[in-house]
Amino acid sequence: MDYEQLTQKQLQDECRRRGLPTGRMKAEMVQRLADYDVAQADDGTDDFDEPIALPPAEAQTANAPDGPDPEMPAPVGPSTPGVHQCRFPAKSEGPTEPEHADYRRRTLDDAVALGLNPRGDAYRTGTVDGFEVYEVRVRGRS
Repeated sequence: MDYEQLTQKQLQDECRRRGLPTGRMKAEMVQRLADYDVAQADDGTDDFDEPIALPPAEAQTANAPDGPDPEMPAPVGPSTPGVHQCRFPAKSEGPTEPEHADYRRRTLDDAVALGLNPRGDAYRTGTVDGFEVYEVRVRGRS
């Protein structure tokens, strides 16, 4: 599919169908969809009608003795290959500038802690299921 020819709204609809974040610029959604298509071709599956479900927040903290650790970003679950994502609790007014900078830094730190090599800076992709989703493009493990 030639995603470059689609409108912003059509790209957002395609991202939603695949369970991908819909925020940011058109070029990023085109890249996200193209990466997703490559990953699906590698898997031999074609689940475009089945969106990827994010794990509920309760499932991520089920084994934590004192509940979620506000200092640690929560992994988002299945994501686009070459992209590391983290999510943080959303507020109705969105993150403040200091929170945004902190979430970006924590997303980068989390990727490095997992042995991934970030390619550039982390950025906010949007709000999904009450969480701010941040991502950074990464290369394989160091």
